[in-house]
Amino acid sequence: MNEKLDRAAKALVESYSTGDVKIHHLDRQPLPSHAEIIRVLVTIHELLFPGYIGAQGLTGESLAAHVESRMAWLYERRVWTK
Repeated sequence: MNEKLDRAAKALVESYSTGDVKIHHLDRQPLPSHAEIIRVLVTIHELLFPGYIGAQGLTGESLAAHVESRMAWLYERRVWTK
């Protein structure tokens, strides 16, 4: 690796054990499963590129309803924090 990547990797590894957030648990809550992480990422992909994956043929009201539905799903999984 080059020097910039080495420094970035070292900083990332150090961040796992310093500060208020620990990688193995956040606020004593279990980390999400791999499958849940994939579902969240796919949903974000659907929001960024509507119609590319997931629901097809979205227009007008159906697009708005789809976006609201996907955002509500993410919110319920506490993707956004206070």
